[in-house]
Amino acid sequence: MSKITTEEIKKLFALSRLPLDENLIATRAKDMEEILGYVASLSKLDTSSAREVHGGVDFLNAFRDDQVKPASAEERAGIIKSFPTSEADLNKVLGIMEK
Repeated sequence: MSKITTEEIKKLFALSRLPLDENLIATRAKDMEEILGYVASLSKLDTSSAREVHGGVDFLNAFRDDQVKPASAEERAGIIKSFPTSEADLNKVLGIMEK
């Protein structure tokens, strides 16, 4: 298994939008290496006698059709108010993609 780099830890925390204390980067890298090591050890398990499972439940179809229901004026006002910035009927959200 390869060693987790400082740059990988910084990128992971940036993508996760988690605060990262510069003093703890080495600790976080070690934690990540231990997690990945454990996951890698799972591939050594003999699963030949385990039955295949899809989704964890035995339902044939657990989905339902979507039902469109217009929001009341009160619900709509609450949604608009919850956004950090809005302009007319448009709600602005924070960008998640780097340019």
